[in-house]
Amino acid sequence: MSELANQDDKYSDYDEDLLEFFQRAIALPGKSPISMAILVQSEARRLERRSFIMLTQRAIESSGLSPASAYRGLDELEKHGLVDVKRTRGHSPLVSISSTDSVVQQGE
Repeated sequence: MSELANQDDKYSDYDEDLLEFFQRAIALPGKSPISMAILVQSEARRLERRSFIMLTQRAIESSGLSPASAYRGLDELEKHGLVDVKRTRGHSPLVSISSTDSVVQQGE
């Protein structure tokens, strides 16, 4: 088997979804959407969760973003169908990463 074929076998559906997620986030205006996309994906990976993550103030502070920029970026990701956000007054938002299928449907 060729070395190239072995590399292709290493890519999973998750990797393809992740690549598509970042490509769509990069296309959004400004820096805060891609910064939030990286933060959301890294928190999901760190917490080993794919369904939802709690976006804490600590996570936002560690990203180097101001809270205003972070929430602006999160709003853009949500507006373009990359994430779903459940907000409750006085609590950190719960963020779930949208599936590729729903992202494609909203982008059309």
